[in-house]
Amino acid sequence: MTTAVSTRGQLAGARPTAHLLSSIPTTRVERLAACTGMLILAYGPPTEWLSAPGPDYTGASGTATTTFLVVAAVGLFGLASTRFAIGPFLDQLRGEIFLPLFCALAVASTFWSTVPGITLRLTATMLAVTFVGYWLAVRFPLSQIIGLAAVTLSLGTVLQLAVIKVAPQYAAVGSEWVGFAKNRNVFGRSVSLAILVLFLASRIYQRYRVAIWVVLAMNVVMLVKADSKTSLVASAAIPAMYVTFSVFRARRTLYGAVAIVMGGALVGLITTATSNIGAISTALDRSPDLSSRTPIWDAVIPEIWKTPVFGHGWAGFFTDDVAGPARFVYARVGLIPHAHDALLNIALDLGLVGAALVLGFYLRLIVRGARVARYYRGPVGMFPLMYAGYVLLVSVTEFGVITNDLHYVLFVVAIASAVPGRRDELGGIAGLGATAPRRAAASSLRRRPELTVWTDELTLAGSPALSNPSRSSERGS
Repeated sequence: MTTAVSTRGQLAGARPTAHLLSSIPTTRVERLAACTGMLILAYGPPTEWLSAPGPDYTGASGTATTTFLVVAAVGLFGLASTRFAIGPFLDQLRGEIFLPLFCALAVASTFWSTVPGITLRLTATMLAVTFVGYWLAVRFPLSQIIGLAAVTLSLGTVLQLAVIKVAPQYAAVGSEWVGFAKNRNVFGRSVSLAILVLFLASRIYQRYRVAIWVVLAMNVVMLVKADSKTSLVASAAIPAMYVTFSVFRARRTLYGAVAIVMGGALVGLITTATSNIGAISTALDRSPDLSSRTPIWDAVIPEIWKTPVFGHGWAGFFTDDVAGPARFVYARVGLIPHAHDALLNIALDLGLVGAALVLGFYLRLIVRGARVARYYRGPVGMFPLMYAGYVLLVSVTEFGVITNDLHYVLFVVAIASAVPGRRDELGGIAGLGATAPRRAAASSLRRRPELTVWTDELTLAGSPALSNPSRSSERGS
């Protein structure tokens, strides 16, 4: 492959692929656009930061016109920055077909939604947010995406702490900190995401490790003050997952470790929620039924079978209307914002078809993420698998990550980063994802100077750092 690449990211010659685009140095404007989009998606429009804390999260994130306009502008800029080269984006869509099918189903659900106006607005924002995630994945190296997210979340951390201390009426409810989220559970969820990103960034960018750990400590303090124990447990599991996956990866038994960790986390969370374990409930300072989650599940599961195929439309079940489709649930457990389980929420909105699509791209992320972690030693290669574990932790008793915010953007990035290459000579990055008949060819080509996307420099895949499995291609491994 012969392609001329200028330092300003312009392409000439061969048709660009996702791997080639992300190997081209990004401009300051592109990095600024990425950080701006991440900041708005993580904390909402700045006009809402100094508003009084409101009721619990309604599940209708991304409804603000400002958010949609900013995200759409970032997406259009991203497309223009690639000189409208849609090939890399089509490669990603074909590489994980379940995600675009899920988005298409959500958009189509406008036609049968109980609240078509809200569904249309939310799904339009979902498409824009999904595109931003794909743009980040095809334009930026994965390590740079993590770095930009760390910078953005660090800025958000400082701003929230400043508001909490200077004007607590806008970021605290009594003794509980709620930040810009205006609710402790949503705030705790955003802080746990910051802890995950900052933890990986501290491993990649060791030159700034001390500063990153200072900001990470600030987020731990905010998480404790938010009193969101679900997010606290998820955050505590992040370093444990990293250590476990790293140890088993070195012993070439990563797939078994992934199965044990994911399965153990799922069984443990469900068992804790359903078996009324008194000792655990007391230790967590929770009621035996995990803040009434099990009664909620008992109430919503029968509702799924009333419209089992396509559901009530995206955001069409929990509408806060006591005469709406959730009226029987409201009558049993009160006015709740969501089902406190991501899969149940999706089954209510998009039926069993939508739930099957979500399971499809999530399970493929786990398998592909484990493969990426095996081939790419170090924190960058660990990101897709780590994020898959994080998604599980925030989905079993909360509303998950498909929420039109930074959680969803990084979810798309993780999925796209784990998709095997489809256009390069190897059928995957350095043999990753190559089909069985092509593995021998991939091995022979591994020493050729093919650009890789896994570092923020133009690293050659034929360099000793990649050809020697005992060494890492990322800094900080």
